[in-house]
Amino acid sequence: MNVNIVLAKEDNEIVLVLKAVDYGEIKHIEYIPRPLYKAKTLTCSEIAKELLLKAIYGIELDDAELSFILGCRRNGYFSQTPDNVRFNPEATFYATWFLKTIGAKPKVNASLLLEELNKTNTFDKAYYIVMTLKLLSYDVSKNMLEDFGLSYAVSWIRNSSKPSAKATAMWLNLFKDKEKAEWLLKNARDLDAKVQAKIGLRFSPLLSCYVVLLVKGEKLD
Repeated sequence: MNVNIVLAKEDNEIVLVLKAVDYGEIKHIEYIPRPLYKAKTLTCSEIAKELLLKAIYGIELDDAELSFILGCRRNGYFSQTPDNVRFNPEATFYATWFLKTIGAKPKVNASLLLEELNKTNTFDKAYYIVMTLKLLSYDVSKNMLEDFGLSYAVSWIRNSSKPSAKATAMWLNLFKDKEKAEWLLKNARDLDAKVQAKIGLRFSPLLSCYVVLLVKGEKLD
């Protein structure tokens, strides 16, 4: 720190002007743990979550789990188990994300996703469909989910006027929306939702999804 002494105009008065000058540099390296996700059930979405984090960290992938994911692939979408043929939005999203991460083609039908989006009545299913479309580089507007959106929050059920903190938190993974983020920050009782609101105010939507994934590997929904 440099100290400059400047004499004042009046006699016997001294003014000390302190100017901080920092020429130093501090380097700090802190170990950041890699939270791993362990599949809770033998379903496509759960296995895909586990494999996704392993792929991001460069950990060797299990061949049996890879075969399980591919066994859930249908004609343009993914089901939750190899013996089930029903379209599942969550399985489709995480399987698509994982396969794109390792450089494989998910072979998802965007037209089918749009058709399913128009039919779904709950926001969680709509969320996973839209996230999948975004992963496939499709431009998704808020108008596609207008039946769920309120001016200040998001409803869980299509055309409902009741706001949902969980649905609003999920919305912030899709779109940058300051008004909804502020509402969530004030009204959410769940700590995770408040964290999501703060992330939504600071980051781009898809990046916030990655932040949640990497920082809280045990909670991806």
